[in-house]
Amino acid sequence: MKQLIIILLLIILANHSKAKDKPIPKMSFEQILTKIIPNDHIDYWEYRNYDYIESTTEVIFSKGIKPASIAIPDIKISSSFREGCHPTMCFDYIATVEDGKTYYIDETKEVCDFVGKIDNLEEGLFLRYIIAPEYYSINEEGESTGMYNLNKQEITFILLKDEFTHPKLVGQYKISINRTTHELSINRIETYYQEEL
Repeated sequence: MKQLIIILLLIILANHSKAKDKPIPKMSFEQILTKIIPNDHIDYWEYRNYDYIESTTEVIFSKGIKPASIAIPDIKISSSFREGCHPTMCFDYIATVEDGKTYYIDETKEVCDFVGKIDNLEEGLFLRYIIAPEYYSINEEGESTGMYNLNKQEITFILLKDEFTHPKLVGQYKISINRTTHELSINRIETYYQEEL
């Protein structure tokens, strides 16, 4: 009888923890940026994209009140916390204005310091996108498969990752990010899809 009660409690606990997982809502990168709450007192900040080939800078998003007396110059960089834009080369960075001075953030640790404690889902997605970009939440059929759970200590994501291209093998992973230290933990759960030859 005692064993039956223990088994029932374990089943209830397992179902309860699964019930906390919620689907990751569909949102654009710009929508994620709107929910970023910087760690320090920042008067104004911009999320920028620098096209290395074209030598142009685009402001993707800005927040706060930019002092009229301050012009934020573009910078030319050859690496950053987020790179891409194929077939060209692009590098993202953040420009901030604090107490009348301009600062630039282009390294992963600086981004983590900028965000500070993960306050919401969007900040967790933003950091996950930067520190673990190879994981994704939408399968080849366009279905959202990602789940998340935000608790007091961490934010956890259930995501997919391509492991092999031929034959195609996709794994399902649990990614946990500590809300204050940003320590990353990644565990493979199972095979999500395996192509038959």
